[in-house]
Amino acid sequence: MGVYTRLLEAELASLIDERTGTLRSDRSRLVPCAACRTPAEKHGELFIKRGFRFVVCPACGLIFANPMVDDAVLAHLYGSADSLHEAARLLKAPPRRALDFPMYSALARFIGGRRETPSPRCLEVSLRGGLILASGAMEGWSVDLVDLSGPTRAVGMAAFPRAVFFDGLEAPLEAGRRYDAILCTEALEHFSNPVEKVEKIFSMLTGGGVFGGVLSNAESLLVRLLGKDAPLFDGLYQKFFFHTGSLRRILEDAGFIDIRFDAFAPAADHVGRFLNRMIPEGVRVDSADPLAALITSADMPPLRYKLMFAARRPGETD
Repeated sequence: MGVYTRLLEAELASLIDERTGTLRSDRSRLVPCAACRTPAEKHGELFIKRGFRFVVCPACGLIFANPMVDDAVLAHLYGSADSLHEAARLLKAPPRRALDFPMYSALARFIGGRRETPSPRCLEVSLRGGLILASGAMEGWSVDLVDLSGPTRAVGMAAFPRAVFFDGLEAPLEAGRRYDAILCTEALEHFSNPVEKVEKIFSMLTGGGVFGGVLSNAESLLVRLLGKDAPLFDGLYQKFFFHTGSLRRILEDAGFIDIRFDAFAPAADHVGRFLNRMIPEGVRVDSADPLAALITSADMPPLRYKLMFAARRPGETD
């Protein structure tokens, strides 16, 4: 088990009721579906993992943890949690950056943007310490950064001392900032209320501006292979597990048009290494395992464990 996982397990222990093995009621709350507001009592239970009850909304198919950890508890963890300090250390490592940069460069190309705009401005919303900026993919753009995690924000601020950093999504909104593009790099699924955040993002875009992002894909082959043991089913930090249908609904309700998706696996040549690192302890891919034969085969179907999306705020000509 890696250092990050051990630290995460220790932080989870303070949130779990020893009697029930599930989240403590004084540190969590039941919530309606974030996409369509279907009430909690109608959600169908999928499984329980690390004390978190994962459910699916019968109306729109959104998967999420319910009950959900209180925002005040999460705010403390995001500010100082040891697991996030370890995550920040890993993010600085050359192998991780080598894996991440192509993905975020692809995202920048995928959204297109509005390069005809003089001095175009981009906002990156992240838990990754400014990877869009670091990738050089937005060269020529003025890039502001919102990092949801204190430890990874410190990494980004040290790497990019001239960049403008905000503590939360509300700060650039209150400052009256407007952007030609806003990118959420594996961040939207971490918000307690993604609908509210998407609406705020819509309001900060100029007419014709683009909102794009990368997040874990709940419809991926990786999820089908590993089920509840898939690494994306965290529950503490990652609250929602989107697929194209549930995310499209949120984007359309906020007013976005020209919505596009692309499911992919970044750095596909590292798939075997990724699986060996991320699958649960005690499960190993070896030569006698049918899964090993699958992932080493030239005919291997794509894992598609990441989902890129892009959507546009209507402009004057729409």
